[in-house]
Amino acid sequence: MFFLPRLIQRINSSLTLRFSLLYGFLGLVIIIFLLGFIFLQVMGHCMLSSSSKLTPWQSV
Repeated sequence: MFFLPRLIQRINSSLTLRFSLLYGFLGLVIIIFLLGFIFLQVMGHCMLSSSSKLTPWQSV
C-alpha cells in the first residue's frame, strides 16, 4: 500500500505510460467486443441452421 501513491505519481508524471495504459485498455475493450460479436454471429447462425432443418414430422 505504501508503493501505491508513488506509482500513481509516476504514472501522472510520465505521459507515455499513461497513453500506453489507455491504448492497452481500449485494445482490450475492442477485442472483447469483437469476440462477443463473432460469438453472437456464430450462435445466431447455429440457431438458424438448426431451426431451418426439417424434422420428419414437419416434412411435407
